[in-house]
Amino acid sequence: MIVLLCACIVACTTYCGYAVSRTYFRREEILGEILRLIVRLKDDLCFFRERLPAALLRAGEELGTLSDLLGAFVAGLEGGEKPLPNPGLKEEEFRRLCELLRALGKSDAGRTGEILARAEEEFSRLRQEAERERRKFAAMYVKLGFTAGLLICIVLL
Repeated sequence: MIVLLCACIVACTTYCGYAVSRTYFRREEILGEILRLIVRLKDDLCFFRERLPAALLRAGEELGTLSDLLGAFVAGLEGGEKPLPNPGLKEEEFRRLCELLRALGKSDAGRTGEILARAEEEFSRLRQEAERERRKFAAMYVKLGFTAGLLICIVLL
């Protein structure tokens, strides 16, 4: 009976470690989608293929993770400023994304292209940082969860 209890404890704490490590994977994935959004917007906005709300909504449909954020932003364009949902980024990254979205459509195509090019460089750098953090910390949390489970079992015995 005690062996089964210890196995359950180790499994649960290891799962908690996996859940924490998943946030690192998710953040890197979201930053990759932001980069795809920026490339898409450069194509659509700088060459006058679509207006800003339509381009954002269409991109949101294709980039599932950002659809809630982009939908809320477009709704805020049409009906006043609303708080935007954070899809899982750090506060500074989310603030930069909001600044980027608010800067779109407020100038001509050339200036918009410059803004998007700078944002692409910045979010590319942030994605590389997120990848380094994921490699450094994701495996550590799984091991930490497993070790915590073993420690709890030793204390119980």
